[in-house]
Amino acid sequence: MAENYMKDSNVRQYYNFWINGPTLFEHIRDRERFYKFVKAVVNWAGGRESQGSRELQKKIDTSFLALHIYDSFHDKYSEEYYDKLKHEILVEFEKLIEYEDTEY
Repeated sequence: MAENYMKDSNVRQYYNFWINGPTLFEHIRDRERFYKFVKAVVNWAGGRESQGSRELQKKIDTSFLALHIYDSFHDKYSEEYYDKLKHEILVEFEKLIEYEDTEY
């Protein structure tokens, strides 16, 4: 079973900084806050440079993020909008994690 990266204080700090912003993805600053959150997760996972490539040492399970998204938004939006928002966040998160874990 994967470890819960959301329990890490640094990851949680960046998550809160992003999630509590005025908007989530509408402004370039929103994206920057989101990217910093993703970088904190990658750093938690032990991403390391090795001969020009980065390797994650721990598995990053998106279900932990999904649970926090639920806690943050399920009662603030309609079910339809919440599902759309959750999907957008998780897809972006997974894309960035895959990018960070790509060898070149």
